[in-house]
Amino acid sequence: MTSDSLSPSANNAKYNYIISLTIIGIFFFIFGFVTWLNGVLIPYLRIACELNNFESYFVAFAFYISYFVMAIPSACY
Repeated sequence: MTSDSLSPSANNAKYNYIISLTIIGIFFFIFGFVTWLNGVLIPYLRIACELNNFESYFVAFAFYISYFVMAIPSACY
């Protein structure tokens, strides 16, 4: 089956899938980069804000617990 034999609506649906997958891929890399950056910046945040070990690791805990906390309300909609 060639692309010439596809109907215009099939071409449009294929185009929508490509856009959707591209957006999901971009979000995947953005969230991955932010997660990586969070781990790298914790030692510098500890120095800049004069945090102890517990407080500096609480920054990472707050970052990751937000995924759990926000998953509950988003699952309802």
